[in-house]
Amino acid sequence: MCNAFSSRKFAAAFNRVELLVVIATLAVLAILALAAVYGLRQRSRETACMANLKQLGVAMSLYEKNNEERLPFAFVEYSQSTFVSWDRLIYSYASSGSGQNHLLLCPADTIPAKGSDLRRTYSMPKHGMDKRDWPPASDNATGVGLWWAPRGREYASLSALNSKTNGKTNALPAITVDMIPSPDATALLTEQAQADNLEFSYSDATIDNPATQLDTRAIKMWRYHGGKFNYLMVDGHVGLLSPLESLGESDPVYDDSDKKFQNIWTIRHDKAENLSP
Repeated sequence: MCNAFSSRKFAAAFNRVELLVVIATLAVLAILALAAVYGLRQRSRETACMANLKQLGVAMSLYEKNNEERLPFAFVEYSQSTFVSWDRLIYSYASSGSGQNHLLLCPADTIPAKGSDLRRTYSMPKHGMDKRDWPPASDNATGVGLWWAPRGREYASLSALNSKTNGKTNALPAITVDMIPSPDATALLTEQAQADNLEFSYSDATIDNPATQLDTRAIKMWRYHGGKFNYLMVDGHVGLLSPLESLGESDPVYDDSDKKFQNIWTIRHDKAENLSP
């Protein structure tokens, strides 16, 4: 009797241990499955974001070909209420309406819209527009995003931007493709996930540096492409880099420490690295 009772007690205890092992195993598998699903979703967003930038790159290339190889302006301001931004300039070369807005918004950018305003994720690296960096030249230490405003500098009307007089473009001075010594290592567009980055708005049409690429109060860095950002280069290809890598430094957190990068935020490239994929 005692031996039989002990056997049943041992069997019951063994069964509880087995049950706990099964539960723990299922919990681990569930965690792994959720991590895999999240990883797939993150990679899907990265891919979709990259595809958006490539299509915007095609639209910008068409704009350049139709405007004597001149890059689109970041924005031109005529008054406090009248301006045109880069996404408006390439509007007819991309899709229209909601189709274009789909291209302007990265799926990883989940910041809510403000009312009926449509959000935009992408911005042009800002050109300084000061005496030392103007006119545009290959030794400029600033970006390609020119912004013209009626504050003591020359500016034009909207109708003049793409019009031609006697066969010549009647427009503001602009950066042309041949002014960029390293088009494969110079950013034309990058991500700036900020609440005020709105479609056709001069606000956030340009970006100064990686510090404003992401509103970390709304989106955690690790949840946004795993801490990296997509960059559309002047030559049309897209690269995924960490902010440190985009500034020309190796980043041991994300990549091998012996990798070399170029500062893609500036036109100037003293020792250009080939960043083509």
